[in-house]
Amino acid sequence: MAATTEPGKTSKRARKGGRQRGTWTEVQPEQIRAFREEHSISRNMLATTLGVSATSVQNWETGLAVAMPSIQARLASIIQA
Repeated sequence: MAATTEPGKTSKRARKGGRQRGTWTEVQPEQIRAFREEHSISRNMLATTLGVSATSVQNWETGLAVAMPSIQARLASIIQA
């Protein structure tokens, strides 16, 4: 399940297996695409940096999927840098 938040808002989700809940800033689909276009970065380049597939990046940009919390945190730090 994807939590819906406003851009830059903090999101909380329970992890599988009863682990502790994490807090992170959820990056919105339009933020990912805007960052890539502004910096002329391909989906493949961003995917390689994050250790995921280009299809995953595409799915995040279109809102079909939401990145895992650990990837969300890395993505947020890259976008904000």
